[in-house]
This record gives sequence, structure tokens and C-alpha cells, in this order.
Amino acid sequence: MGGLPERGKGKMKKSARWARSCVLPLPTTRWAGPSVLPLAVSLCLTILLFAIGSAGATELRVGEGTISVAEDEVISDDLLAFANRVVIDGVVEGDLITAASKVTVDGEVKGSVLALGQSVTLAGKVGSSARLAGEDVTIMGEVGRNLAAAGSEVYLDKTASVGNDAHLAGAILEVDGQIDRNADVASNKLTILGSVAGRVKAEATKLSLGPDADIGGNLTYRSPEEITVPEGARVGGKIKHLLPREKAEPEPKSPFGFWWALFRGLAVFVTGVVLLALFRGHMINAVNAVSQPAWKSLLFGFLILVVTPVATIILCITLIGIPLGILLCLGYVAALLLSGIPVSISIGRWLLRSLQRGRSVSPYLALFIGVIILGLLMHIPYAGWIVRFVVVLFGLGALSRAAKGMLMGRASA
Repeated sequence: MGGLPERGKGKMKKSARWARSCVLPLPTTRWAGPSVLPLAVSLCLTILLFAIGSAGATELRVGEGTISVAEDEVISDDLLAFANRVVIDGVVEGDLITAASKVTVDGEVKGSVLALGQSVTLAGKVGSSARLAGEDVTIMGEVGRNLAAAGSEVYLDKTASVGNDAHLAGAILEVDGQIDRNADVASNKLTILGSVAGRVKAEATKLSLGPDADIGGNLTYRSPEEITVPEGARVGGKIKHLLPREKAEPEPKSPFGFWWALFRGLAVFVTGVVLLALFRGHMINAVNAVSQPAWKSLLFGFLILVVTPVATIILCITLIGIPLGILLCLGYVAALLLSGIPVSISIGRWLLRSLQRGRSVSPYLALFIGVIILGLLMHIPYAGWIVRFVVVLFGLGALSRAAKGMLMGRASA
């Protein structure tokens, strides 16, 4: 990919720094319970905002198979990589920002690493900070500054080292490396086997220290049970045990909530029926885009969700671009409101095809069933907001891909 002029690169990097300054730090000092999901989603959003902020002077690689940086390859700028699998064996002199089913970093990244994937493995060297999120996250290499990682299972191997602070969250979390400053950790099952030079704040259903655990400062932990420091382990400061907070009494549910949910579902269904009747072909294209392939819809949805507000603000600041900024804002709001429609049809169509074994499916019936299913999923306690967030991402991505296909079709005609 061709490079930008030096003046352009300078402006891009200033924009990148501005975008990074807008990212709020992940909460690490609030005792909110052992749930990992809020931290994981916050980490994912942070990764996306960093990606947008750094996308100015970068090399972009997108593919459906494997994207790799060979052992003898050097990327002289930031690298954005999105594929089914990303493997970094060489050197990236800037930041690495990646999302893939499987991410493996065995080489050297002189800037920061921001990675999202089902499986994320960091075995190389990172000059600055690393922010990782995935189902399985393993750190075996060297992180020069701060480390933030969240996942179902997170392992800080004994070969790993963190130059500053570590913020870790996982259903299963094992800390067996070296952390040169402080550690904030949260897990259902937390095991500390390595060394932390500073203090440790922990929140866990079950916490245990290994015989070689070495904590230089205070250990403050919130857990149902009090721990026993085994022989050989060391805590240089004070040990403070806090009991889990009592769960607040649930507020009585108002009947208004039921009628509001019913009205909202009916509004989505009626709007979808109208759109199918007027723009059937385009709507079917959006429905197909939800899952063909799914990762593209997620990626487009991420980008639109974050980039559009920033672009709207920039346009309005220029004064000349105010009309275009207003139109962009209206389109953004409309897309958010309509994002659930293609996802509902896609879910309903999948279910009907599974039951009817490949026979033709009415999109109206699919929409009706999909709206009901999503409505139920969105009201699951503690998980409903995640469903809403994912639906918005898929819906925005599908609508944008369908719009892109429509515009390209008109251009070719």
C-alpha cells in the first residue's frame, strides 16, 4: 500500500492522538462483582476507537483466509489486519490493530497491540501497551508498558513480563508472570503464581496463591472466602479481605415496560413490512449480508457506529459542511433505528428453513418470528444489552453493505 506524504502523515497522527485521548480508561478500581462481560465489552470498544484513531497512516490488510507478516518482513508503519486468522512473525514498527478468529503475535511490535479474536496469543515483544480480548487469551511474551486483557480464559504465562500495570479479567484467570507495577484483576477462579512488584486489587469468587507467588505491596481482595497464604509465598504489604456486596433488591417491574416492549416490537414489524413491500430486493440483499460473511457485517457495523459521529462533528465544525453533517446525522439515526430489521429477518429465515428443510420462506413471516425472538433475547437479565449491541452492529453492517452494493450497481449501469 502506498505511503502518504510526510505532511499528511503528521496530520493523520495528530488525529490518531486526539481519538486515543477520547477513550476512557477501563474501570479497574470499582468493585462491581465478578462478572467479566462489562470489562470485555469496554475493552472491545476501546480497541475499536483506537483502530479508528490510528487508521490515518497505516497499512490495511483485509482477507477471508490467513493474513501473515513473515519473519523477515518489516512493516514500517501501523498495521490494521482483519481476517479469519492473523499471524505476526515479523516486525511492526508502529501499532498493530487486528480482529480475527485466531490472532498470533510471535514477532515484535514496537508500538501498541490491540487485538480482538476468539483465540489471542501474544508470544512476542510489544514495545508499548497491549490490549487484548477474546475467548482464550494467552500472554507469553514481553509487554513494555501496560497490559489489559479480558476473556473467558486468560493466562499470563511464567515467561511473560509487563513493564507497568496489568488489568486482567476472565472467568478463569491465571497470573504466572512478572508484573513490574500494580495489578487489577477480576475472575470467578483466580490463581496468582507469579510476581507483582506493587499492589494487587482482586475480585474473585475463588482466589488462591501459589507457593512462589510474590506480591510486593498490599493485597486487597473481595471474595466470599478468606485466603490462606501458603508457605513460600510472600505479600510485602497488608492483606485486606472484603466480602462481596449484597445484591440490591430488584425493583418491582412496571406493567408499562411490557406495553412499551410490545409497541416497539410492533413498530419494528410494521416498518419492516413497509420496507419489504417498497424495497424488497434491497432488503433481501441486506438480510443476506448479515451472514455472508458475518465478520464483514460486524466490521462494517463497528466502523459505522464509531466513525459516523466523528465525521458528523468534523463536518459541522467546518461550517460549510453543516448541511452534509445534518444529513449524515439523520441517516445515522435512521440506520440505528432500522438495524434490527435485517437481523430479525435473517434469524427468522434461518429458523424457518431449518424447520421446513429448505423450502421457500416468506420474508414477512421470517420478520415476524425474528422480531419475537430478538424481543425475548433483549429482555434477558444482564445479557439483554449485549444482544442489543450485537444486533446494532450486525444491522448497521448489513445495511451499509447492501447500500454499497446498490450504489455500485447503479454506477456500473
